[in-house]
Amino acid sequence: DIHLSEKTGLLWIGTWGCGLSVIDTRKPDLHLDNVKDAILALEHNGMTQVRRICELGDTMAVCTTTGLYLYARNGRLVSHIGDIDISGAIRSGGRLYVGAYSQGAFVADNGKLMPLEIPGLGDCIHTVSKCMDGQLLFINPDRMVLYDTKRGSTRFFDNLYFGRNISF
Repeated sequence: DIHLSEKTGLLWIGTWGCGLSVIDTRKPDLHLDNVKDAILALEHNGMTQVRRICELGDTMAVCTTTGLYLYARNGRLVSHIGDIDISGAIRSGGRLYVGAYSQGAFVADNGKLMPLEIPGLGDCIHTVSKCMDGQLLFINPDRMVLYDTKRGSTRFFDNLYFGRNISF
């Protein structure tokens, strides 16, 4: 994955095998010959397989096969949460929601992942995104689940809804 933060000018690059690199694109006289000089040294606790990079306000979330890494905008590691395969993270209503492959959905609370009980959600979460006021959209292999964080209600969008065999 790759993410350019417009606020900081840092280019976050996640790879499958070499972990995370961050390049300061606002470095004076940056060009292809000296990109190596603009790479920031990061603390990463041995992270090698990055799935997704998400900007969450003043925090960068790096979703990996070994947990969720939260970084300050300047590239300083703030915390490492969990040790499971994280597929996505999103903030809504002051809470941090996390999706995981084969583990389901969670809320990050005090540096720990607390299971989020959503009936019918399933264990395999491909991604999670915010939509509308206080609502999250969890994507599974065979359905989308719209979860209202304020009411706790859910809506399912699957084969029955679309009237045909679908996958996401």
